[in-house]
Amino acid sequence: MEFALRRAQTVGDAKDALNRLFKSKFPLTPELQNRSLASLYFNIYELVPGTEKQKAQAAIDFIRELENAEDLLNSQTNNALPINEQDKAQFNKLIQSIRSLKLNAS
Repeated sequence: MEFALRRAQTVGDAKDALNRLFKSKFPLTPELQNRSLASLYFNIYELVPGTEKQKAQAAIDFIRELENAEDLLNSQTNNALPINEQDKAQFNKLIQSIRSLKLNAS
């Protein structure tokens, strides 16, 4: 998802990239094909370090970033529109959050 979001040029490209978070482009086991935000929250909660309160806040913050990105894209009806610089900045923030989660999990 990070790779596709970073290279997205149009609203449609970015929508497809975020959809990969919830539905894989490649076949998975049935229990992993469609993930809810709640299941994602619990997965993130397990990845981040800190106290229970810190972990909960980090997971909620990440989910909010995803929701904001999805809302931004869903408000666009023309999938062929190019992504503006402000939207790209928001997607880069989301990508940095994903990278941070990966580093914390290592």
